[in-house]
Amino acid sequence: MARRTTSATDADDVLIIISHMGHGGTQRVVCNLANGWAERGYRVRILLMKQSRSNSIALDPSVKVDHLIYVPPTKTFLHLAGLYRMSRWLWKLRRYVKTCKAPVVVSFIRPTNAKVLLACFGLRNKRFVVCERNDPAKQIIPPPWGQLSRLIYRTADLVTANSHGALKTLAAFVPERKLTYVPNILTRNPGSDLNLESPTILAVGRVVPQKALDILIRAFAEAQDQLQDWRLMILGEGPSKKDLVALAEDLSVDQKIDWPGHVAAPEAYYRASAIFALPSYYEGMPNALLEAMSSGLPVIVSDSSPGPLEVVEDGVSGVVVPLGDVEATANALRRLASDPDLRRSLGATASARTRAFEPSHALDVWTKVMLPSPTDKKEEAWQVPGARRLVVFKTISYYAFKRQVWGYLLKPRIWPEIWRFLRRKSRIALNVEVEDAAAVEKNRQAAVAWCRGQSVPARQALETLWPDWCWIPLEDLEGEELAAAANRVKAVPFKLGGASNMGLLYNICEALGAKRVLETGVANGWSSLAVLLSLKHREDARLFSVDLPYLKYHNDKWVGIAVPETLRGTWQLFRMADREGLPKAIDAAGSLDPAHYDSDKSREGRAFAYPRIWSALRPGGVLVSDDIGDNTGFRDFCEGLGIAPTIIDHDGKFQGVLVKPD
Repeated sequence: MARRTTSATDADDVLIIISHMGHGGTQRVVCNLANGWAERGYRVRILLMKQSRSNSIALDPSVKVDHLIYVPPTKTFLHLAGLYRMSRWLWKLRRYVKTCKAPVVVSFIRPTNAKVLLACFGLRNKRFVVCERNDPAKQIIPPPWGQLSRLIYRTADLVTANSHGALKTLAAFVPERKLTYVPNILTRNPGSDLNLESPTILAVGRVVPQKALDILIRAFAEAQDQLQDWRLMILGEGPSKKDLVALAEDLSVDQKIDWPGHVAAPEAYYRASAIFALPSYYEGMPNALLEAMSSGLPVIVSDSSPGPLEVVEDGVSGVVVPLGDVEATANALRRLASDPDLRRSLGATASARTRAFEPSHALDVWTKVMLPSPTDKKEEAWQVPGARRLVVFKTISYYAFKRQVWGYLLKPRIWPEIWRFLRRKSRIALNVEVEDAAAVEKNRQAAVAWCRGQSVPARQALETLWPDWCWIPLEDLEGEELAAAANRVKAVPFKLGGASNMGLLYNICEALGAKRVLETGVANGWSSLAVLLSLKHREDARLFSVDLPYLKYHNDKWVGIAVPETLRGTWQLFRMADREGLPKAIDAAGSLDPAHYDSDKSREGRAFAYPRIWSALRPGGVLVSDDIGDNTGFRDFCEGLGIAPTIIDHDGKFQGVLVKPD
């Protein structure tokens, strides 16, 4: 494309706002983008919020760089001093953007995006574009910016992402017409002198928990039976390095791992490697992966996020392994290390798939999407006076009043739960508690691996627990009742959740001859129906359920809709949170036969509920807990008791069954 002609008096064409220009994939994208636009004659200005030691890539001399230093609030964030400091900085940012003549403002990374949109709320004659660079479904953003972004993103004129999977997540809170895909701009190509015979495995990226380098090191150690002559090279720096070095020492592979640190131009390392590995817990569309593929390296990625899977097809352009699976990662390393022809085949296909990210194509997409043609005189929606104010006002009004405030006021029995929620969010904002997305994901993967290693089908589980028991197919016995319930559920105007493992609950109640059953979490009432269909066979049998009201629907009539009126006489429902409702339900029930836990599935929620339910179970009673693969709460409880549970695989999710000893 020809370079545009400009004069010294021209205003800037685009303002790019980013936190800093240090080391990182997003920073490289910004450098490539600014240089590409500058090469085409656009006047580019970059605004930084932090001082940077050096840029990831040298900037074109025509690119102007300004600083508006942002000092993050300390633990006084919610105090007047912290709010005052934040307000002053946002006002300065607003004044800077308003004064800047650039008609297009492009910001990167969610916290920065939220700050820009908040500060510039209501500004006219500017086009605001925000860019997501990670997996918004898994990345946890420090408060209040994560929560705020879900409200304020819709006020942007355009929201972009570098993977189609990320766009699907963003569609939950951004109008689809404002979403668009833009590819990474790949400028590095290590060349054709690749040495796929070199016994080196390469990993590139920040040394942080997100990258799951502990999984890679464990897999490298496990595969030493076939990797005796191979080395692992990890390029990057970060807070996890010390722990990872210690892990390598514990696994006796520390002498086979090299840590060159951050390398600004890693082309030589790509050329000197034979395998590239990226087993991250979550990713957007990582530049390091694209650079490795472009160079012709065979790659190993995890199935954690949709971004990498859009370019890596298992067995075609790379190898895909289950997230957190050390054994599968080790097998992938063995497979590639032992087969040079496979390395060449996968690498060649990988290189071909990165052509869409070459500057000539990728920069055209960015320019077309973000910089409107000078000949296009059409007034965009973002230029209409008051349009941005109206959108934000409607958004805040809808969420704050229609869907939340009235629900809180009309249901005082859940005020304690609201207080606990606000208290926890305040502690997070004050940095008393920390939400670590990588740690949460790592804990989930540990739970899934523990469940997967011992799970069995429901029927086999019950026949093991009670050898004399013969499985009763509920769908055959109560087919008409279940069909009628399905018709009632179809009338529900919103989704409250899917059906539980009804056959399991019914057969456990029948096997125990249950007369006192506890349940948490009702929703449509499928699990309640399964229990009540069993209890109707016994006199004086009752089900005691605890369910937190649905604030946003303001109509409780749909909760438990699957249960017919003929069975409701033996059902008592406590409409409150577990902290208040569970003790009341246990007091009302007395000694429990089985209990089904399907409500607060956080580790904290399980830690509160399990001991109380367990103490109320009679000897021989059974605790059934749903979704135990979400975290290690159930595993930790079982290990604390010293009792081995039975794990059931139900449609890809895991249920735990724990029998109380006589």
